[in-house]
Amino acid sequence: MRLEPEQDTTIHVGEIAAVRFGLERQYTIGSGGGSLVLIRRFTDKDGSTVYVYRAAHVGPDTLVAAPVDIPDGQCISCVTRHYFVKVVP
Repeated sequence: MRLEPEQDTTIHVGEIAAVRFGLERQYTIGSGGGSLVLIRRFTDKDGSTVYVYRAAHVGPDTLVAAPVDIPDGQCISCVTRHYFVKVVP
């Protein structure tokens, strides 16, 4: 399942979810709730970066993706992407 920014997604324990970033900007990504576990990060054949997660525990999680190179004067909140996930049994 592909996660979309700023949208709520419900997945089941054991399912796999992915976040994909194109070439337009490099992001770092972190997890807030611990319900998702990063199992793989790779660069796709088109150069996109893909983060693959497994739903490990019931509960909410938020993946926060922030650009690596934020220009001076740009609001970090304006360019940060959030992926809201609810893991269910």
